[in-house]
Amino acid sequence: MATSKQEEDIMFLRLAGLLIRIAPRAVRRKFNYEFHSERLKQFLSKNRSKIDDLKNKKKVLTQAQYDILYPRGPSEVSSDMFDLSLMVCLLRHFTDQSIQDGLPMEHIQTIGSDISRIKFYRNYIVHSDCGKVNEIQFTQIWNCIVEAILRLTPDLKPEIDALMTSSLNSVSDVKDCIRLERELEITNQQMNKLNQKIEELEVENNNILGAGHFLISLSKDESRSFHFIPDLVIHLTCTPSLSKLRFFPPDRLAAVMQQQLLCQPNGE
Repeated sequence: MATSKQEEDIMFLRLAGLLIRIAPRAVRRKFNYEFHSERLKQFLSKNRSKIDDLKNKKKVLTQAQYDILYPRGPSEVSSDMFDLSLMVCLLRHFTDQSIQDGLPMEHIQTIGSDISRIKFYRNYIVHSDCGKVNEIQFTQIWNCIVEAILRLTPDLKPEIDALMTSSLNSVSDVKDCIRLERELEITNQQMNKLNQKIEELEVENNNILGAGHFLISLSKDESRSFHFIPDLVIHLTCTPSLSKLRFFPPDRLAAVMQQQLLCQPNGE
């Protein structure tokens, strides 16, 4: 039987409530088993260099997530502050749980595969453009996620049953959760691009400083019969490598200076 547009909206919101409000608590239960709260701070301190690589090299950890793991000041770190993607990232890289990006085969029912199912459908809901599902899609996704949650944390069943029969009076709250999840992901992507650009600029700046120091050290060496033209030094600061650094003996100085003047734009 065909479902109405309103029913498709409601089914989508039920899935969103399941994946954004309930499923992360099931994953958190397993996360706390692997990273006990009393040892979490010690684990983060011991593995900071590896976690730095996840942010800086592999780009699978955002700056915002990194700041949650290593807050400034005396703030305590708790998994209650971690979103689903952060917990999955740590479980994936620091435990033997096999967590994948795609949807696992139905017959595979390990902890890692169940977390993968939650991760996969959470991304599906958050990135959905239409914001609705038909009855067949709803049944397939709902049953898959409910089974995964109950294998991870059986005592969440009453909340799942309540969500299934709820009239969804707090529809606006669920929509707000979806919107916030989307905005968070967009912000994280923008932060990753910004951090990458900053790193590139830092490398270029370090090369420029190194070239400048090298040039100054040579200019102080009285044993070298080189003359340095200020315009060439200024030009050097605009290049990220030493490959364009050139020195000229006295007999070529006049010709080089004339060439530099000819290359300058009018009015300068």
